[in-house]
Amino acid sequence: LHSSADRLAFASSLEALVQVPGVPRELDPDAIAEYLELRYVVSPRTVLRDVTKLAPGCYLQFGPEGLLQSAEWYAPRFDSSSLSKRLSQASLDEQYAALFTQACKRCLVGDVPVGLLLSDGIDSNSIRSALLADGHSPPSFTFRLSNPKGGIQPDIVSGPGGDVFDINTTAPERFAACDAAFGCLTEPVGDGASLATWMLIRGARSRATVFLCGHGADELLGGYRLSQDSFRLAALRRLAGIAGPLLNRSLDRYLFGDGSVIARRRSFLASPPREAPAAASYLVDRPLPPGQVRELLGGAYPAGRKYLQTIADLYSDCHRDALALDRIQEVLIRTFLSANILSFADAVSMDASAELRMPFLDRDLVEFLLSMPPGNRISRWPGRANTKLMMRRWAKNRMPPDIVKRPKRGFQSGNISELLQHDGAMIRSRVLDSPGIRRLVPGTEGWMNKIGNEYGGPWGGTLWALLVLAVWCESVGIE
Repeated sequence: LHSSADRLAFASSLEALVQVPGVPRELDPDAIAEYLELRYVVSPRTVLRDVTKLAPGCYLQFGPEGLLQSAEWYAPRFDSSSLSKRLSQASLDEQYAALFTQACKRCLVGDVPVGLLLSDGIDSNSIRSALLADGHSPPSFTFRLSNPKGGIQPDIVSGPGGDVFDINTTAPERFAACDAAFGCLTEPVGDGASLATWMLIRGARSRATVFLCGHGADELLGGYRLSQDSFRLAALRRLAGIAGPLLNRSLDRYLFGDGSVIARRRSFLASPPREAPAAASYLVDRPLPPGQVRELLGGAYPAGRKYLQTIADLYSDCHRDALALDRIQEVLIRTFLSANILSFADAVSMDASAELRMPFLDRDLVEFLLSMPPGNRISRWPGRANTKLMMRRWAKNRMPPDIVKRPKRGFQSGNISELLQHDGAMIRSRVLDSPGIRRLVPGTEGWMNKIGNEYGGPWGGTLWALLVLAVWCESVGIE
C-alpha cells in the first residue's frame, strides 16, 4: 500500500499498485540492502520506495482522519505451558492424527479437480497417506530434473496411491521460463524454487485446478536442520570461552552478524541460553556475509541501517519467556515462510489460474502445534531425521519406513550453476543491464567477477535474487 496526505492506494501486488498515479516506481535503498542479505524483504517493507505491505495477521483502518495505525489480530506464538502438560503423549499423538486428517480433508472441499504437489520428503507424502487412508487418492505431480547436476534424481514415490505424473524439465526449458515465472511474482523473491513451482503447476494445470502441498510443516513442526543447529548452538556456547583460531572459524561461520568474530563471541557468551538464537542472528538459510553486502552496495550500507537489523528486531519481538527453539521457529514463520515461500507460491499458482492449499497451515492444526514443547518437535541430539518428531510418530505405521527415516532434502529445483552453464552471458547481461541494480547495487559486476562460476551457498542464492530482481523490475517497469 501507498499512503499520502489525501489518499490511500492498495493492491494485492506491486505490479497492480504502481499503475496508480503517484505511486513510486523506484527501488528503496534500505529494502535492497535487506534483499541482498536475505534474498527476500520482510513486511512491512517492500522493495519499492514509500510502499509497504500489511504484515501477516494485521489489519488497517482508514477513515476521515486518514490512515490509522495497523493493528495485529493474530500472531503465531509457541506456548507449551498448558495443553501439553495436561495430556499424555498418546493423547497428543491422537489429537495430532485427528487434526491433521481433518486439515487434509478440508483442503479437498470444492467442485474442481484437486491434485497434490509431491516431493520425496515426509511432508507431502504424509498428506498423500492421510488422504489415501480416508479413501481419497488425488493425482500427484512431481518435478523432475533431466540430467540434474550430481547424478540421477532418485525415485520420489513409494507405496500405493493415486496416479503420479512426472513434470520433466531441462535446463534450457528452465532458462526459457525465467521471464514469465519471475515476472508474475507479486514481489521479487530470490528463491530458485519459485521457478520450479511455476513450471510444476503449469505442467499439472490441465489435470487439476487446486493443488495441495506441504508448505509450513518445517516451520510449525520443527523441521529443516533444527535439531543439529540447536545442538550446534548449545555446543558453541560451551566452547565459545575457549580462544583459538580453529574455534574462531566455526564461530565466524555460525554466529551471523557484523563486527569481529571476537566481538560476536563475547555477545553470544553474554546472552542467556534462551536468547542464544538472537545473539547468533540465527537463520535457516545462511545470509550473505556483511562484507559482500557492502561490496554489492558500493562500499557502505544506507545511512542508519545495520546488517541483519530486521532479524534482530524480530527476535527482540519474541516473548521474554519464549524458549530458544520457540524463538527460532517464530522468526522462521515471519521470514522464510511468510516473506519467501508463501509469497512466491501464491503468485505462481495464481499465474496459472490455480490455487494452492496447505494442510499444515490449517488454523486448528496450527493452534495445536503451537502448544507442543520442544521434545515433540525435535530431538536434543543432532540429525536431519531427528526433526518433526510428532509427524514421524504419526507416520511410523502409516508410511514406508524409507520415507519416514529419510533425512531432509531441499526441493530438487535445479541451481543457478546449471543455468549459467546453459547461457551465463545472458544471465550476466540481464543482471548488469538492469537500471535499478546499476543504481543501487553498483558493486555487482565486481562481485560477479570475483565469485566466478562457483555459486554455492548464499552466493548462488544471491545471484538468483539479483536475476529475479532484474527480470521483475523489467516486467513491472521499475527503475
